[in-house]
Amino acid sequence: ETEKRFVDGTEEAIEGNSSDEAEFTIEDGVLKSYNYGGMVKGTVVVPDDVTTIGMSAFEHAYVDKVILGKNVRTIEAFAFNGCRMKEIEGMENVTSIGMEAFYNCERLLGIKFGSNLESIGSSAFEKCSSLTGEVVFPENVKLIEESAFADTDVQKAIFRCKDGEYRNNLFSNDASLKEIQIYGGSLYRNPTGVVFGDLDGLEKVYIGPDVKDLGYHGFSDCKNLKEVTLENGSYDTIGMTTFSGCISLTTIEIPDNIKSIGSWAFSETGISDIDLNQVETLSEGVLSYCKNLTSIKMDNVTSIGQGGFIGCDSLKEIVFPPKLKEIGSDILWNLPSLEKVTVTGAETVFDG
Repeated sequence: ETEKRFVDGTEEAIEGNSSDEAEFTIEDGVLKSYNYGGMVKGTVVVPDDVTTIGMSAFEHAYVDKVILGKNVRTIEAFAFNGCRMKEIEGMENVTSIGMEAFYNCERLLGIKFGSNLESIGSSAFEKCSSLTGEVVFPENVKLIEESAFADTDVQKAIFRCKDGEYRNNLFSNDASLKEIQIYGGSLYRNPTGVVFGDLDGLEKVYIGPDVKDLGYHGFSDCKNLKEVTLENGSYDTIGMTTFSGCISLTTIEIPDNIKSIGSWAFSETGISDIDLNQVETLSEGVLSYCKNLTSIKMDNVTSIGQGGFIGCDSLKEIVFPPKLKEIGSDILWNLPSLEKVTVTGAETVFDG
């Protein structure tokens, strides 16, 4: 029943476990260990009386395929850490995946989650370097923790989570990730970390109507991001540096629900013109160093933060709207092409 062959094809003999040793150690529904004894097996079937794959149960196991029993609900931390498997089936009823559960499963080719999944731990699939294609996160997911899919080769990520929270660096170092669709949930508000930032391959982002919070630094420094769709939804703010450094982003349509744009949200982008007529508050540096910016519409803005347009080399005209009351310092600084400024509000105050 056991193949005398490594999964990579080499013919070395492997000293395995004795024939009378049980394949699994199971206690009260927890699969404590898979007793592979260093031997290679094509397919391992987990019994139906198992509810939990225990900590490190399949760690570094030589197996090509694992089929989970129908009652498995929990996969604990490190459960498949370094396992040599290519496939795993039976994830339909799993509700939680622990920290580093599939860490460094470098031969794992794909993963399909069931509708009952609620949480994915930190670095759960990190360094699964063969993990490609599309990953879909179902509606019931409440939390995806840091670096869950870092160093993978996933090309498309779809978040259908209704109330999910997405932590930092979910796909860091994934140069193949080209498209992200987010239908609900919230991006993490961390002053220093990024959720989907620094993804050089990312080209397309969709934000659905049920998204509650775009967080901070959400897509910053995604240098090839060209297309962003923001649906009219429940969130009312584009957070701090959300698209900062997205130099290939030349146009974006701001939906009616957006009333506030955070600090440096669009700084150093390729945007040439932008309609902010529905927005009321622009924070500091919001469009700073947008070298191609030639036109801004902001009819309902009441306040603009410090240095909102610093370094906009192509901007020739600014019209400050009637409702504008507060303008931060340095608002007209370092605008070499500026030819005309119109102030229409009787209560507009320039600070500094």
